Amino acid sequence: MRPPAVLRISIRSRDKRGFGLWLPLFLLWPLAAVLVVVAAPVWYTVAFFYWAFGEGKRWLIMPWRAAALVCSLPGLRVDVENSPDDKVKIHFS
Repeated sequence: MRPPAVLRISIRSRDKRGFGLWLPLFLLWPLAAVLVVVAAPVWYTVAFFYWAFGEGKRWLIMPWRAAALVCSLPGLRVDVENSPDDKVKIHFS
């Protein structure tokens, strides 16, 4: 499993010609890696304090579940039609 590399958005309407947008998400990966390294000690400290209230295990599992959610996005397609002429398409690849 890998995180999505590209987000494609296509918007079409009957009044306008429409446009497509290509966002390179792979450029955000280094920023996300630095954020994870900086946030991990804080996250585990919070989990340690919540352990006394019985919520620590949930705090420890949450980052792994969030990573699994993000890594399952490649291949996701969202097609929205408001009317036969208005269309929005979102695709993670």
